[in-house]
Amino acid sequence: MTKEISYNSPNGRISGLLDLPELGEKKKCAIAILLHGIGDHKSTPFMNTLSAGLLQKGIGTLRIDFNGHGESDGNFTDMTISSEVKDAVAAISYVKQLPETDRILLVGHSQGGVASILTAGLIGNESIDHLVLLAPAIVLKDGARNGNILGGTFNPEQLPETLPIVWGVLGRNYIADAQHLPIYEEFVKYKGETTIIHGTADEVVPTSYSEKLKQLNSNAKLYLLDGFGHSFEPDATAVCKHIE
Repeated sequence: MTKEISYNSPNGRISGLLDLPELGEKKKCAIAILLHGIGDHKSTPFMNTLSAGLLQKGIGTLRIDFNGHGESDGNFTDMTISSEVKDAVAAISYVKQLPETDRILLVGHSQGGVASILTAGLIGNESIDHLVLLAPAIVLKDGARNGNILGGTFNPEQLPETLPIVWGVLGRNYIADAQHLPIYEEFVKYKGETTIIHGTADEVVPTSYSEKLKQLNSNAKLYLLDGFGHSFEPDATAVCKHIE
């Protein structure tokens, strides 16, 4: 049964959907916090499929709308990846206090994967038991430095106040923030279980970024799904096979 929830982060009220499996006598379960990509929200077909697949494995899920997305507070133009980290940290605090919580998985797709890396590096494996990265969009940092983010072009030395992209208008702070994100530096700080999943037909984020993460952490599990796209089309349920 899906329960609509909300919690407060430094960015305002964050909207979420909490789903728990049948618990029986156990009364507790692992709960995965699902972080969507830029321009997406908690109820996209991919997020719904991911949640349903994990529930079938007995893993509860909390899907959230980042600030400036979906039903959460904030404006898209004011959103940055660093602001999404604050939403994720607050989501972890919310899940930790649930009586049903046994373990916490942080599962981030695309830009949500970058936010997951930064969050895991910040708060560590005492609060996150398993970090799961789905086609993490580390390419965004290179785009911000090279002057091209999701088709929006600009001079990286003279940042525009706004940058129109397909899902809306990014603000200057988004680009400036992305240029200096310590993604790999934070990734190596996290010492817990790590799983990276990436489709070989991803036209948004090259698999080389996930392969570099694997090089930085030899204990991480890397699954390259042959022929799958950025949102793991044609069958997003394939992702769930590799999440425990």
